[in-house]
Amino acid sequence: MFFVQRHVPGRLGQSDFTHMTELGITIGGQSFAHLLYHFVLAYSNWEDATICYSESFLLLSLFENLFEEWSLLLIAIAA
Repeated sequence: MFFVQRHVPGRLGQSDFTHMTELGITIGGQSFAHLLYHFVLAYSNWEDATICYSESFLLLSLFENLFEEWSLLLIAIAA
């Protein structure tokens, strides 16, 4: 079964944290333990990744608030 989805600009985004330590990245011979926060807009598939050091609710809420403000701006511009 296939459900058609209609994505509206500035409305939906997807995000995820990925543990990158398993890749064995080193800087100056020292292990670089970190996470990658990945964000993608559903309509345009525009994506961004940011290095993080913890998967915290505070960090996620900051990104979500930024996305909400950005999407409201896009909706206002489109109107």
